[in-house]
Amino acid sequence: MTKLRMVNGGGKGTNQRREPMWMAKLRALLEDEGMRRRGTKETFEHFEERLHQELQEVERELLKDDLTRADVDVPMIEVRGTTFRRVLHAEETYMTAAGPVKVMRTLYKDRTDDRERAIVPMELNTGIVGGFWSPLAARQGAWVVSQSDPTDRGGAVQASRKHGAIEEQPGPIAEGSRPALERRQTSVRADPS
Repeated sequence: MTKLRMVNGGGKGTNQRREPMWMAKLRALLEDEGMRRRGTKETFEHFEERLHQELQEVERELLKDDLTRADVDVPMIEVRGTTFRRVLHAEETYMTAAGPVKVMRTLYKDRTDDRERAIVPMELNTGIVGGFWSPLAARQGAWVVSQSDPTDRGGAVQASRKHGAIEEQPGPIAEGSRPALERRQTSVRADPS
């Protein structure tokens, strides 16, 4: 398992406590009589779809909070003996099983090697695939692609290639790869000095 280490005790992570937005949304949803029951002129299908969309919004908020907690925002980190310095803190969109989620995340770069790409500890900590897909969304996307006609120019295969799910994924995403994914996930700890 790769270990990230904060260097020189440099700052604190983004794991701050706050009242979660998802809780307020879920409470409002449960207290809204119109959301708990189907309208008299509403079909079951429409009610089911409306309820699903509202709950997905709550799910996206929960996933966003968890991804945010997995971020590391300190001046420097160490990975396998190499020091990486913070170069950017910016928003990125990730595809989850509940839909797209925008998250602020921190990028780090080994400044001794200009060819080296920046790393994103939040992605390493959560198993993000191809810099875009959550692990479950990647498995779901791979299944959809496997069921699609590869000659369909506007279909799922082209969309998945655009986001790196096919050629650029860093390893298998099938159910049997869970141990490999867990090995890739990192743990972050403060430098004791």
